[in-house]
Amino acid sequence: MKLKVRRNEFERAGLKEGVYFVEVVEDIDELRIVDKSDVPIRFYSENGKIFADVPDDVVQKHKLFNGEELEIISPKDSGWKHIAMYII
Repeated sequence: MKLKVRRNEFERAGLKEGVYFVEVVEDIDELRIVDKSDVPIRFYSENGKIFADVPDDVVQKHKLFNGEELEIISPKDSGWKHIAMYII
């Protein structure tokens, strides 16, 4: 499913266009970038905007609101050791 991504969050997290793999933290509906998993997310630009392709089943099961956007929280802002993402 195609989700909108805020460019400032994408850049702040140090992400680049391409495919990343995530693990799903079930109890808090968080996606975390990891080295290996079965869940790919592809980031790409289209008409100057950033989007993420997230598997439909992941979006439906873990969306927190209407599931149109992927919020990215950088470790620089959170103090965590991982990039956290939420489907909102």
